[in-house]
Amino acid sequence: MAIPAWALSLPIAIATLAACSGDRVHDDRFAQQLEIPAGIETVRVEVSEGSITFENGAPGVVAIEAMTRCVAPSGAALDRLKALDLRLQAEVAAPGVWVLRGAFPEDQAPAAADDNPRQRGRERLITRCMIRVPPELAVECRTRLGPVSAMARQGRVRLETGTGPVRLDQCRGDAVLRIGRGAVLVDGHAGSLDIELATWQGAPVREREGDTLQVFMTALGPDGVRIVAPHANVQCHLPDETGFEMQVTSGAGRGRNGFGVPVTPLEGKKFGMAMRGIVGAGGPPLQIAVDHGNVSVRRRLTPDGPAKDPASPEREG
Repeated sequence: MAIPAWALSLPIAIATLAACSGDRVHDDRFAQQLEIPAGIETVRVEVSEGSITFENGAPGVVAIEAMTRCVAPSGAALDRLKALDLRLQAEVAAPGVWVLRGAFPEDQAPAAADDNPRQRGRERLITRCMIRVPPELAVECRTRLGPVSAMARQGRVRLETGTGPVRLDQCRGDAVLRIGRGAVLVDGHAGSLDIELATWQGAPVREREGDTLQVFMTALGPDGVRIVAPHANVQCHLPDETGFEMQVTSGAGRGRNGFGVPVTPLEGKKFGMAMRGIVGAGGPPLQIAVDHGNVSVRRRLTPDGPAKDPASPEREG
């Protein structure tokens, strides 16, 4: 399967801008098939920048398809990047944890004494990779910049990116998502879910465009759902007969839900709201906390169908 176009657009656009500024660019691609050592429970992938997509693969091996882009301010600096082994390097970093690490700009040889000091530190390595891992193994990834995703995983998932969209599709294990900034789509998830967006720096909140988090659950895990974000609009869709404890707050925003939980003012916040209550027979917590943004919690009547409003009106405030 080819690497999806949506997973390539952000790194390619950034690198294209770099090329237009006069930087040197070199593109390459590689494929690897690595035998998984005995006793491995978790496969972790780390790249400097780029996209990482996990899909299910054959037993006993990890299959990798990747494209790389080196960006440097001069021919000499580009040659130093090209001298690196850009394939993912594998090592057992801890008991049961197998790390596949891409090349980072800081891995290159020292600059020559006559290099322009103003150009140092501008080198970039972008790796866009599809990783196929046996479905029962846990997967983790980390990139400074770029989209990350996991498809149809059975084991635990942890995805981290500094900037870039995150997608979790039809996964059945507990999942942790850590994002500096970017849209989030979780579709058809069964298991516990923990999402955090980092606090933004820079422009005042009123000048920022909030991220969008869309979550479609088919079943809650024992730890439920936890979503924490400084500035985001959140939509969470839960199966119709789900029992849970709703704990939802926004420091400045509106709330609505299809489970009959009252929407009340948030203590100490002029424009805040809270939705707190037991739904059905109770159960795992649904914890959503945003500083600024709207939150909607709705019923999803069928695991594979769209969310629909119940017969009674939604509570809104």
